[in-house]
Amino acid sequence: MGEEVDADRNVSEPTPPTTLCTQFIARTMASFKDQLAGFKGLRATLEKKEVKEAAQARKAQAAKQATKEIGERLLRAGATVRANMLPILGNTAAPITEKRTLALLFLVIDGLPFEDQWREWLRRQDGRTEVKVWVHAKHPEKISSSWVRKRLLPTSYRPAWGSVEITRAELELLRVAIEDPAEMQRFLFASESCLPLLPLDRAADALFATASKSWMKFTNVPNNGYSNQLQFQPLISVGVPSESVWKADQWVALTRTHALALLALPKLFGQEVWSLFRGVSASDEMYFPTCLAVLGELGSTTQMAAVEGNTPCEGAVPNGSSMSSIMRSGGSNVPPSSNTTHQKQQSRSSSSGSSSSRCSNVINRRLTYCCWGDSPKSPETYQGLPAAVLEKGVKEGCLFIRKFKAGSVSLEEWMRHMQAQAQGVGGWNHRDEDCDGGAGAKEEEGQSKRERSVVEEGGEGTAARQKRPKNEEECPREKQ
Repeated sequence: MGEEVDADRNVSEPTPPTTLCTQFIARTMASFKDQLAGFKGLRATLEKKEVKEAAQARKAQAAKQATKEIGERLLRAGATVRANMLPILGNTAAPITEKRTLALLFLVIDGLPFEDQWREWLRRQDGRTEVKVWVHAKHPEKISSSWVRKRLLPTSYRPAWGSVEITRAELELLRVAIEDPAEMQRFLFASESCLPLLPLDRAADALFATASKSWMKFTNVPNNGYSNQLQFQPLISVGVPSESVWKADQWVALTRTHALALLALPKLFGQEVWSLFRGVSASDEMYFPTCLAVLGELGSTTQMAAVEGNTPCEGAVPNGSSMSSIMRSGGSNVPPSSNTTHQKQQSRSSSSGSSSSRCSNVINRRLTYCCWGDSPKSPETYQGLPAAVLEKGVKEGCLFIRKFKAGSVSLEEWMRHMQAQAQGVGGWNHRDEDCDGGAGAKEEEGQSKRERSVVEEGGEGTAARQKRPKNEEECPREKQ
C-alpha cells in the first residue's frame, strides 16, 4: 500500500495551461524580435545600397556633365580659332616665283639610316625651294652622326610603342620648326624608314600646286573593331564630339596656317589637347585630323558652313596681327565664343542630315606610300627598291615611301630611281655641295664620311642598328 502511494508521487504533474501559454508567447516574441532585427538589418543594408547607388549616379552625372563641358569648350575653342585665325582659304595656286620653304620633321629611334639619300635629296634645293630638317630621337644619346645631332631637338619624350608621347614629339617638332625665322610654309613628317620617292623639285611643285592645302589620308569611319574600341571610342568617352573624331595616316603634310591653328588650339582650350588622347592607342593617327575637325577643316557640308558662317568674335585679332602673339598670350587676346553663339552654330549644323564631305583645305591624299599587305599592325618592310612598289607610290602621287630595312638601299640604287623620275629636268648627277648646312657644310660632310668609315670598321651606327630587336625598329609605332 505504501509502495503504490510512492509510485503515484513520482508521476509528473501536468503543466498548467497558463504556463504553456506564457512559454509560447515568450518563444513567439523572441522569434519576432529576431525577425525584426533581421528586417532592420536588411533595411539598413538596402538604405546603404541606395545611398551608394545615388552617390554613384551623381558621380556619373557629374562626369557626364564634365565630359559634355569638355566637348563644348573644345568646340568653342575651335570655333574661335577658325573665326579669328583661319582665313577663308581658296584654291588659288601659289605664284610660281614664290620661294617655297619646307620643314622636314623626322621621328627616329637613334639615327637616320638613310641619311645619305636624304642629304642627296636636300642638295637639290634651287633658289625657289628651301628645306630645313628637325629630328626627334627616342634615344638622342645614341646618335652618332654629327649631321643628325646638329638637327636634334633638345627635348626627347622617349615614346613607347603606340603611346601619346609620339604625338607630343610631333607637336614639339611642329612648335620648334614654326618658330624658325625662315617661316616654313609646309611641315612634312617622316620616319627613319622613309625614303624620298620624287625629286625635290617635283615634290615641292606638288605640295605648292595649291596654296592652302594640307595633305593627309583621312576617314571618320573605324577600319576595324580595334580602331573603334581603342581609337574612336576613347576620344568620345572623354568628351570629344563623335562628329569631330577622325583618323589619318601618321605621316602628314601641314600648311603653315593649319600648323599655327593646331598650336593655338590648346591655348584657347585652356589645357593641352593631347591630354585627351592619353587613353587612345596610336594617338598620332588621331590627333591632327581630329583637331582639324574641331577647327572646322574636316566634316560635313553643313558643319563646315556653320563654322564658316561665324562672324569674328568681339576682340577679334585684326588681319595683320601675329598668330605668335596670340599663342604667347595663352589665348587671352582672343576671347572664346559665347555659349549662345556656339549653340546657334550647333543648331545650324544639326538642322540638316547632309553628310557630304567638304574638306577644301585638306587633301585626302597620302604624303608617304606604304603597303599594308596582310598585316593590320605593320606595313610591309622592303629590302632594296621593288620597281612595282615604286610605281604604285608614284602613280598615287605620294612624295615619300616606306618602309625600308636599314642599310638595304644603297645610295646608287636610290639615285637611279631619282634619275628616272627627274625626266631630264636638271639631271640627277651627284653634287658635292651640301644642303641645309650653311657655313661649314663641307667640313661637316667630311666628318660624316669619317663617321661612316668608323661604322664600316665595326663602330656604332647603321650596321649596329640593323641588329636591333624588331620591336625597336622605329620610334613611332606602326599603324594599327
